[in-house]
Amino acid sequence: MQDNQSLRIPYYRLHPGRNRFCCHGRGVFSRDMCIFTITLLLIISVTVLFFAFDCRFLTPILTPAVPILAAIQFLYVVTAFLRTAFTDPGIIPRATRPEVEWTELSISTGDVSVNDSNNKSEHDVNAVRTYPPGARTRQILIGDHLVKINYCHSCRIFRPPRASHCSSCDNCVGKSL
Repeated sequence: MQDNQSLRIPYYRLHPGRNRFCCHGRGVFSRDMCIFTITLLLIISVTVLFFAFDCRFLTPILTPAVPILAAIQFLYVVTAFLRTAFTDPGIIPRATRPEVEWTELSISTGDVSVNDSNNKSEHDVNAVRTYPPGARTRQILIGDHLVKINYCHSCRIFRPPRASHCSSCDNCVGKSL
């Protein structure tokens, strides 16, 4: 008999955004691979052209370290490009079905403290608890400040501060400093 852990589907497979995932969800990139491929080919082709034509003339004139420095720079650029291309940009997970039901119920009743202990999160402890029915914004208490958070209709979550919905990847993304 299999337990629930072996039957559990990873979140990245359930993800309805416009992304592709690799390495069991550890890498994420756009569905449009054309820009990624063209950029990688341009980086490689410019480096090949440099080594084929310019490097052999610059080495005797300047220093024999030119090909070594160019190879180190090429490896650094490719490594940084691949790391940037396959790193999660800060996608905020979409709401699960129980979270959506709880959120819709709390929006329709105007009460965050809906009597369901399974769906309460640690964020509800600091929430201001008086909302008119149908409110799509909330104010939460962070430290000593009230912060307004908005509801995202696509992801069906209340976005944290400094997050916005990206139209190209169809996800809510947290902004970094």
